[in-house]
Amino acid sequence: MELLKSDKNKILTHFNEVLKIKKRNLNREFSFDKVANSTINKGYLNGSKIDRIIFYLRSTGCEWSCTKMGGCFMCGHYFGTNMGDTLPKNSFYNQFLSEYNKYDFSKYPMICIYNAGSILNDNEIPREELYRILNVIKRNNDIKRVVLESRPEFINVEVLNQISNILNDKIVEIGIGLETSNDKVREYCINKGFNFKNYLEKVKLIKNYSNIKTLTYVTVKLLFLTIDESIRDVIQTMKDLSGLTDIISLEPISIQKNTLVELLYTNKLYDPPKGWIIKEILANLHNTNLMKNFELRIGGFEFFPIPDLFISNCNKCNKKLYDAIDIYNSTKDVNSILTLSCDCYEEFKKKIYIENNTVSHIPLEERICNSLEYFLYKSL
Repeated sequence: MELLKSDKNKILTHFNEVLKIKKRNLNREFSFDKVANSTINKGYLNGSKIDRIIFYLRSTGCEWSCTKMGGCFMCGHYFGTNMGDTLPKNSFYNQFLSEYNKYDFSKYPMICIYNAGSILNDNEIPREELYRILNVIKRNNDIKRVVLESRPEFINVEVLNQISNILNDKIVEIGIGLETSNDKVREYCINKGFNFKNYLEKVKLIKNYSNIKTLTYVTVKLLFLTIDESIRDVIQTMKDLSGLTDIISLEPISIQKNTLVELLYTNKLYDPPKGWIIKEILANLHNTNLMKNFELRIGGFEFFPIPDLFISNCNKCNKKLYDAIDIYNSTKDVNSILTLSCDCYEEFKKKIYIENNTVSHIPLEERICNSLEYFLYKSL
């Protein structure tokens, strides 16, 4: 037990690494001239409903995930990539152009370009290929907004200057997976590899550019937290981000293959979030001024590889839940979610009551140690 207490984070990341190693040994047969996937999703732009395009580029893989003991506990993106191996020259540009030419962008004013990692990291996608992609977008007057994603360490003045200059007549969002403003929770429950100060430094840098906005991902129902703790963590994070970020996207955890989250879920040590948790968060914020300080989105569905399980309630009301999320994301009408009702809501409230009386008093470190003990004894 003393070893668990002192090295709990190392043991968690070890489990995470073991899961990645198993998958690395399998043969990977990818076409590097085609995107991994592309989808059309609902969105909201300048007060109107829109459809937006998402391109998932087949990529080298997130550099953080490719490092030993790196990678976020809930993220399965790594397993749809080349897992650290370099792609042939011009692969990213060729993928993008091939998929781009399939769409009539007069119908899609927003494009999201994801690479299962940090698109601003020159080690993941060569900078010259990224700029070639952006120059194609620049020439398309129908595209009004572009969404990119990156960890904070790859956001700098040089790359922001280039993006701002190339896409000078468009709005660019740079998505950062902060997940929570609580450094301890981010370290133990996610394994994110950076702190809140790192995030703040880059958000302040982005504010120097009139056409670049910060999109911040906040995770809902992190490992080892109770439902009530997760609600309070999300709300506190949103308060901490008020006046800093332009957009917040709530990201309920999904069950993605070969992740530590999946391992704990299949061993009944983690319960994925119910849709009711979103209702509880919005109900807490509805009568405050907080949501006036940023645009709020509800995500958690846009992944590749596609997760096995998304946020849900029960078979009776799941369609209503997903429709309500779509309505909210395309209209910002919070009542679409606040008016949801079903018999299963009482089960959700009962679960909160039980956790508050059986789990919440246990320190976070002890909960982690209890989970680790389970696996250690199981392996004996």
